[in-house]
Amino acid sequence: MVEIPYGYLALQGVQFVERYPSWLKSLQLLVIPVLFLLGIAALLRKPNTQQELPQSGTPRWAFAKGLFLSFLNGQLPLYWFAILLNYQAYHWLKVQSGWHELGFVMGASLGAFALQFSYAKLALRYENQLLKHIKIEWMERIIGLLFIAVGLWQTFLYWWN
Repeated sequence: MVEIPYGYLALQGVQFVERYPSWLKSLQLLVIPVLFLLGIAALLRKPNTQQELPQSGTPRWAFAKGLFLSFLNGQLPLYWFAILLNYQAYHWLKVQSGWHELGFVMGASLGAFALQFSYAKLALRYENQLLKHIKIEWMERIIGLLFIAVGLWQTFLYWWN
């Protein structure tokens, strides 16, 4: 559900960048220190190794809480914005009309739901096997290194173009 407003927000951002292309270069430069800071923060963060106990409550309350927390995900509109900017490079993927916008937003929403539903089902089914092999502290380091690698790549692209 969160993809609907955030996908629309990303569509508006792409239209803004198409009207003012000089802003794209500024946005590309702005992303570089953010990626480095996120990577360093992930590397320095101490992993939480304590198991959280499931909270009691109604499923409706849990859904509302999850929906609210999803709206706080500030990375999501930036993700869809980056996807749409890459789509603009291909004529057959370019969002050009209201129907294209509707198709993008609905496809993003349905695709995100299907992906999250699949993850939840697989995680529930293979929970014991996964927890034996996954170490939380290594996942934090991998995520931090990925952010730094993307920051380095973005720096290279910024100075190369």
